[in-house]
Amino acid sequence: IEVSNGKGGGKWQAIAVQDSLPAGVRYVSDSTKVNGEAVSDEDWKAGTYATTLGSLTETEKTTISYEVQVIQVPKSGQVTNRVTAEGSDASGEAVVADPAEVTTPIEMSANAFELSKHVYNEAGEKLDGKAVEVGSQVEYRIGVTNTIAGTTLTDFHVSDAIPSGLDVKAGSLKVVDQTGKAVAYTGDIQDGNLEVVLAEVSAGNPVEVRFEATINQEASGDLTNIAVGKTDGGDDKETDGENGMKVSPKPSITKTASVAKAKLGET
Repeated sequence: IEVSNGKGGGKWQAIAVQDSLPAGVRYVSDSTKVNGEAVSDEDWKAGTYATTLGSLTETEKTTISYEVQVIQVPKSGQVTNRVTAEGSDASGEAVVADPAEVTTPIEMSANAFELSKHVYNEAGEKLDGKAVEVGSQVEYRIGVTNTIAGTTLTDFHVSDAIPSGLDVKAGSLKVVDQTGKAVAYTGDIQDGNLEVVLAEVSAGNPVEVRFEATINQEASGDLTNIAVGKTDGGDDKETDGENGMKVSPKPSITKTASVAKAKLGET
């Protein structure tokens, strides 16, 4: 921020500067400098910087700088920051500068999240890569972790094309945090496809999408299920498929004769 008094201007005094941060960014503590010199954060309150400068004579200027962290990507893909400055002349008459603003594009960072998927039996034991039988009850858990400290992912999409060898248990879909508390989401499982949108995933608070299913009679061989996660404006990421289970046939063959003992010529 540069506050200045132009060439030929009379003394501008008691200059009140105000700058309110837009949604999606957060002030970085102890980063404010005035004319290159570090100052305390006492002029920051709830995301707004408000300070009063002394006076500026002709061609004088004061430069204010500070740092912010991007904590959320807005739907518009940009943030606009506006600053105002208002003072007076020596007679006490108000002197107001035209507001200044800057718009900065914001995009999703690479590797902003991690996605995992595992499957468990009714006892809570992990079944990844293990053999199961037709009729087994299992629970899938798709984990979403925000990997960028201090940030929040919004409208996070999770999708999963559920294999035909699974019958999803009606009403079993739920989304919880690491303490088991319900997390806000929209969406459902329909026609074998899971599509949900998580309202928020904040750093340090992983979220799990869970649903239960039964191994049905169509299951045979490797039963692999891959989930896909996506942020608005970001790339898709798939789970690695290591949660696959194996459903093996149980073949048998028997043979009997129609009589216990036969004689020559008999059938």
